[in-house]
Amino acid sequence: MNHLRDLRFSDLLEQIAAKTPVPGGGAAAAAIGATACALASMVVHYSQGKADLAAHQAALDAADQDLTKRRYVFLELADEDAEAYAAYTDASKLAKDDPTRAAAMAAALDLCVQVPLRALDHARHLARVLDDLKDKVNWRLRSDLAIAALMAEAAARSCRCNIEINLPRVASESARDTHQAAMLRLLDEVHRYTRSVLTVCGG
Repeated sequence: MNHLRDLRFSDLLEQIAAKTPVPGGGAAAAAIGATACALASMVVHYSQGKADLAAHQAALDAADQDLTKRRYVFLELADEDAEAYAAYTDASKLAKDDPTRAAAMAAALDLCVQVPLRALDHARHLARVLDDLKDKVNWRLRSDLAIAALMAEAAARSCRCNIEINLPRVASESARDTHQAAMLRLLDEVHRYTRSVLTVCGG
């Protein structure tokens, strides 16, 4: 599979639609997050340099840098999701009496949870940035900011699906509990930030 960041949008959709395991849900979730970052960047760009928003220029500039960086992080996480799935596939093909199989399976399953958990954390950071921007941007583009917030929440909830499908197979009960608690905390924060944006921006 080509790196997601190198694909044209139409090619990405073709690859997701193909009868192949990757790119799949993890890549789709990351692509949604990256698209939310890009849309929010447009809102920021239309707000920078506006005389009536002069008091917010420093915050807008900081958000611009954060959104650009986070957009590429989401794309990298899409590739990491594919690598985690490949590691699991390779481990599952090892002979059942192979002494390395159990450790390889455990490591791969941990990756299959850790990658979407990190993507969820980035969705949380994104939602927080959007919440901070809600009263600092060009009012004509508030609907775009609302859409970006909804996409950030969609990315977060998509990550939950990928975490929950793999979490029961993680061998360590304490690790399962830790991951579950982190997931629910992050989701709650994303939801609160999103509702806050929608209260001001509509949607």
